[in-house]
Amino acid sequence: MYHQSPKFLDENTLSVEGKTVTADTIVIATGQKPLELKIPGREHLLHSDDFIHQPELPEEIVFVGAGYIGMEFAHVAARCGSKVTVIEFGDTPLQNFEQDIVTYLTEASGNLGIDFIFNAEVTEVEKLRTNYRVFFNKNGKRESVKAKAVFNTAGRVPSIDELDLEKGNVAFEKKGISVNEYLQNTTNKNVYACGDVSASGALPLTPTSSQESRIVSINIRKGNTEKMDFPPVPSVVFTYPQLASIGLTEKQATEKGYEVLVEYKSVPEWFNAKHVNEKTYAYKTIRDAKSKLVLGAHIIAPHAGEMINLFVLIMCGKLKCEAIKAMIFAYPTWGNDIKGMV
Repeated sequence: MYHQSPKFLDENTLSVEGKTVTADTIVIATGQKPLELKIPGREHLLHSDDFIHQPELPEEIVFVGAGYIGMEFAHVAARCGSKVTVIEFGDTPLQNFEQDIVTYLTEASGNLGIDFIFNAEVTEVEKLRTNYRVFFNKNGKRESVKAKAVFNTAGRVPSIDELDLEKGNVAFEKKGISVNEYLQNTTNKNVYACGDVSASGALPLTPTSSQESRIVSINIRKGNTEKMDFPPVPSVVFTYPQLASIGLTEKQATEKGYEVLVEYKSVPEWFNAKHVNEKTYAYKTIRDAKSKLVLGAHIIAPHAGEMINLFVLIMCGKLKCEAIKAMIFAYPTWGNDIKGMV
């Protein structure tokens, strides 16, 4: 077991901790790392690991970026009493999600006390005597906000910079290690890549990384017999309430040429929301008008992460709406509510 980052010497050889390691097959699974913001004062920025390991929460926190990590940590900090500001380059959080549902999370976050600054580009972090000042440009004006801690949650990139991939004849791109359908590198056939560092096109999630590692293991042992063939993969933002999504957004379905049926409602009056006094409960489902199959589902609810798993079964099993509505679920449960969403 070695703990330093290795470097390629040739197609089958690595240098690590002053030693040379040779192997018939090399698997790259280095994951991702925070995107470095090339701005003055970037040395003052903290990252997700720092957030988890800090002994106590600062009174005032700025998060730079409103993706998964920024939104989840912002909710944790705000619920624990910190004054939270999120600065986002775009005009909305979670831009790859169904925006009609994201709107509800933005509103719920605001009600929690989280301040959003959208369409703003962070340009500098200045160290003051007892805190930090974050400068940003918005609408052509230079503005700033103070905080006790500033976290870079602007995104993540493949962790490949220190590997000397060129020396190993390992092809790579912006999204990570270039791979074929067997997760084998496109130029060095002795190398496989899996997880977030692989440019396989899969979502950078723990379940997809686990699936890719299984595929790589089989292909190394048995030859290239297993191809990537991912079923619909759910994605959850673990805020409160949670935001969960699977499949296509309405925009994506339309762009792909589907004639769609859209069910989009806010339902805080449904029993499960009422009995826990939850005001934020909404869903949007997209179906193919011809086949009546579900193309996508998007939910904001306290247990949206559990509910979306049922849509995995629906989509993978190609269940039609009539079959779903005919099923009998335990009541009252959040899962029972999906019958009203299709």
